[in-house]
Amino acid sequence: LHLFADADSPEFATTTMPADEEEAQEADKPPEPAYKRRERLRERRSYLVAEVARSKRQEHRAVNARINQALGLASIKDATDAQLERSVKLLERELGLT
Repeated sequence: LHLFADADSPEFATTTMPADEEEAQEADKPPEPAYKRRERLRERRSYLVAEVARSKRQEHRAVNARINQALGLASIKDATDAQLERSVKLLERELGLT
């Protein structure tokens, strides 16, 4: 039984990409469009609000209202990208994900 690659059995080696190449590939990707970024952040926030509501046995709208109030938002549709990111971080922290 041979589990790891060594000089006698190089076929067991896995190929890895050097960090420089990974960074180069990331840089080649076009930036995410703003509308997609907002959509992704809003979907993530909605999912996290639902998780908090379930875990604390609160209504979804009550959790949403509490987060909006903490960020000084009247409505989620008025939120900036930065506010959406902060709300996601706040909810993740509340769930113990960060």
